[in-house]
Amino acid sequence: MKIYLLASVLLIAAYQVHGQREEFKCPDDYGFYPHSLSCDKYWKCDNNVAELKTCGNGLAFDDTDPKYLIENCDYLHNVDCGARSQLEPAISGPNCQRLYGIFPDDSKCDIFWNCWGGEASRYQCSPGLAYDRESRVCMWADQVPECKVEG
Repeated sequence: MKIYLLASVLLIAAYQVHGQREEFKCPDDYGFYPHSLSCDKYWKCDNNVAELKTCGNGLAFDDTDPKYLIENCDYLHNVDCGARSQLEPAISGPNCQRLYGIFPDDSKCDIFWNCWGGEASRYQCSPGLAYDRESRVCMWADQVPECKVEG
């Protein structure tokens, strides 16, 4: 009896997962189209066959090409996701909040990290400058709210 119950549960679960499969009809034979809900997913159409793709963790699909011919994943802060608000869960590592991205240092205002594939490269602003989290550039330290002037 337990085997029949287990088989029934597995069959129902498999049916529900299959029922949730996403369908996308390619508007053209070839192209790259944004996912309707996820900013880091997109559809690749080749010979009118759709394949769901996911950008690297910390990247988002840039859907600004009006002809949909460019496959471009860019840093999250460079892409206007609009209503596509869903993202894959973050995969973090030392100094990297996601596998890809540019992130401030936790303790030093003049340090930031460029992460590519989870590998963090350390960068330091010139003397008197601090990394601004919003604009993602080095600015005068007194213009960066998060940075306390050390004296």
